[in-house]
Amino acid sequence: MRLLHESERGWCSVYVSLHKGRRIVLKALKAQYRDSSFHKRLLRKEYAVGSMMSHRGIVAMLGFDTVPGLGEAILMEYVDGSTLDEYLATHPELSRNEQLNIVSQICAAVSYIHSHQMVHCDLKPSNILVTRDGAFIKIIDFGLCRGVGFDLLDLPGGTRGFTAPENMLADSKASIVTDVYSIGKILELMDGRGQMKGVWRKCVSKNVDYRPKSANEIIDLISRRHSSRKRGMFISAVAATAILAGGIYFLWQHNHPMPEGKVTTLSESEEQTRPSSEKIAENSNPESLSNRVTQSGRQPAELKVEEPQDDSQRRTVDTDSPEFKARLAEKFQQAAGRRFKDHLTLIDTMTTVSSNQLQLAGHWRWLVKQDMRKWLETELQPDTQKVEEIMKEIERYVNFYASFSFRLDLERSHRQEAAKRHPELNGAVTRENEEQESKKALED
Repeated sequence: MRLLHESERGWCSVYVSLHKGRRIVLKALKAQYRDSSFHKRLLRKEYAVGSMMSHRGIVAMLGFDTVPGLGEAILMEYVDGSTLDEYLATHPELSRNEQLNIVSQICAAVSYIHSHQMVHCDLKPSNILVTRDGAFIKIIDFGLCRGVGFDLLDLPGGTRGFTAPENMLADSKASIVTDVYSIGKILELMDGRGQMKGVWRKCVSKNVDYRPKSANEIIDLISRRHSSRKRGMFISAVAATAILAGGIYFLWQHNHPMPEGKVTTLSESEEQTRPSSEKIAENSNPESLSNRVTQSGRQPAELKVEEPQDDSQRRTVDTDSPEFKARLAEKFQQAAGRRFKDHLTLIDTMTTVSSNQLQLAGHWRWLVKQDMRKWLETELQPDTQKVEEIMKEIERYVNFYASFSFRLDLERSHRQEAAKRHPELNGAVTRENEEQESKKALED
């Protein structure tokens, strides 16, 4: 038996021991408190509360026994790791994903405690264990836990700086937002770069009505802000790329002016004047892609198009031929079908925030367009202008392909099943709930 920890101001000592071939932890009273009936009742209360819990984020209680030389003691599982404050001391710069992993596990465990009508009341880094690899956490120490069934030992108390101010009052009644305050203080300690400042400031508000109403709500706030930040970064990257591409194109045009040639003037688009029912019928027919592709690629009237100088400069591939149209339509169906199938597989197997973001963003559509661009560039070299014309039409058709009702229903059913398996992942919800989440993000 080896002494693991002994609190200076507390009444307990913690030991590591072997029990029937298994390494376990013993929590017993200090020598000066072993004859105190009050402190014995506190120790029994902690075991009674802990034995009610069965969650991967809460240390497991294995039993309560009288140990020679220690007196009454709680037998608990051994966790190979360190306390959260020790872990943060050796890992001062946690990545955002590491922060999200730790906080989400803490919130999930605390939410489980609340589901048993109990409030921990003493959440702090030293009462949270982190495994050596940083993958999992375990909440410990239910000595100050308050809740139903413990009226005689329902005592106010906690650690100053982490417990809520109202919990230190003599006549206080602990509630869920008491633990929410403590989670906010832990999050503040972890958030060295201030990326989640808006969340933990809400949690540590002195006004209890302003705090999140549950631990799960903290996860939602963090996830929404993380998603909004990702969307902002993506939009900024797209805008920067567009500006850069425009600048390169302008410089190329300036240094390589087009020779005089025939000005192509186009009439009003026939597609805008025909009935909507006719458009829908064409869009629902995959074989119409080849016809629609060759009718598109329209250019502004003021753009000058260079005429080929001789037959040697003309394209070797006739994009108007029935053979090319058939191959184009077949290639699109293969690429879209494969990527949509991979998209459904991603939904079914998603386990991380990154995979969740990819499936919500419709990343598979971008992959279809990349597949088609590579194929066209191989087929139509060096006619890059024709490639761009066809790609504009393919981009529209990708959206038509994804908007068919049977594909929407199939995707929705996969997302609903994924939400049941991974409710902790933000966005793993139906399309209706996605719209609600977007409105909430905008309001925030």
